[in-house]
Amino acid sequence: MQIQGNAEPSGNYTAALRKKAAKRLHTKEKQHGAQENGNGITQLFGLLNKVSQIAQGTEDLDEAISRTLKEVCLYTDWPIGHAYHAGTDGAGEARSSRLWSLDASIDRARMSEFVSISEETVFAPGKGMIGKVMETKEPVTIEDVTVLDTFLRAGPARQNGVKGCFAFPVLFENRPRIVLEFFSREPAALDGTTLEIMRFVGNQLNMILTRMAHRERLGDIAHSFEGTVKGAVEKTEHYIKALEENARLLCESLTASRKNARDAAESSEETAQSVQTVASAVEEMSASINEIASQVQRSTSLILHCADKVLEASNRAQTLNSATVKVEGALEEITAISGKVKLLSMNARIEAARAGVHGQGFSVVANEVKELSGQTEASVETISQIVREMNGATREMLAAMGETTRSIEEISAASQTIDTALEEQSSTTNEIAAAMQQTALSVTHISANLRSIDESVERSAEAAGEMSGKCSALAGEAETLSRNVETFLGEIGN
Repeated sequence: MQIQGNAEPSGNYTAALRKKAAKRLHTKEKQHGAQENGNGITQLFGLLNKVSQIAQGTEDLDEAISRTLKEVCLYTDWPIGHAYHAGTDGAGEARSSRLWSLDASIDRARMSEFVSISEETVFAPGKGMIGKVMETKEPVTIEDVTVLDTFLRAGPARQNGVKGCFAFPVLFENRPRIVLEFFSREPAALDGTTLEIMRFVGNQLNMILTRMAHRERLGDIAHSFEGTVKGAVEKTEHYIKALEENARLLCESLTASRKNARDAAESSEETAQSVQTVASAVEEMSASINEIASQVQRSTSLILHCADKVLEASNRAQTLNSATVKVEGALEEITAISGKVKLLSMNARIEAARAGVHGQGFSVVANEVKELSGQTEASVETISQIVREMNGATREMLAAMGETTRSIEEISAASQTIDTALEEQSSTTNEIAAAMQQTALSVTHISANLRSIDESVERSAEAAGEMSGKCSALAGEAETLSRNVETFLGEIGN
């Protein structure tokens, strides 16, 4: 018979077991008397209740096994109870749980060898009594282990006064998980009630194994859930923090952008005013250039008029120079005549001297002619000197007029160049003035756009601030969610 607890609910099974036990004890009642069998029923019900309470109130498997061993040994009067964990190492072997129930009559010193062999021996399926239980999944009974040479603990069993041996499997998911062994002082003899009791015990231990498996699976689910949710929460917190940081940076950037936009708007307004001022100055400069061009044109006309007058004066100086040359020629003729007159005067004096008294009058005339000739020579010399000076001055004047004429020609050419440059400058200035007017209009539009940008940035900054606040609130919610998840997982774990 398999000792397992998944065939029917614990309450129904306990009731059925009680009915069977009551029926059998009722049969014995006729043989041994009502009082003795009444005590037996009370003890049986007490065992069932205690085992049930152990299974329901204990979450630690080893503790439940230890207490169950003691209760079964106490009820059956078996001096030794021991348990093996089976199939927990992955190899399907059974190893001692080191959980024992030893009667007070058992000598602990003599029992040490028995315990040592039991705890050190590992049973593979099919090996020994424990291995046979694991292989067949059925209870195994050895009537007297002391006469069985293949039983490893036969000698220590004789020393401790035990003979009969009972081994019961506790199955979980149709595999042996626990093997309970008990030793009796008398040769083993199991009745149906004992087997039913052990089946009930197996059922109760199975409940603990089931709860443990559920807790383990629930723990795995919780661990997986914890990893998934915590990972999601951590990522969410990370993203929220990043978003919050981005919102903060955005607020700072928008604040700086707003300040820059305001500064740019103010600068553009100042630039617009400066452009207007420059445009006005360019217009005034254009008017001044036009006035200068007009003055240059008038100056050019005057220079050309002066050039004409200088040319006319030069022509007259040439005429004067020609006249002085003629005067010099006439003076030379006068000088020649004066020489001849002087010579005649000398001849006249000579002739007067020859004439004597008769020539005295002629001598006076000759002297007068001589003096007149001398005066003429002196006058001619003076006039010649004056003419020479006039001739030199005329040549110098002609040279100066030539230089003046060349200077006037150069001034005229420069005036023409200036006039051309002024015309080009006037055209360029007009273009600059038009461009400055267009620039002023564009700067005005830019200023208006910057004011609009400032308003948009202000609204964006308000939105970013609101987003930052919501991010902080969301971060708080994420922390609350994380705490709630931890609390939930803690409750599941407990």
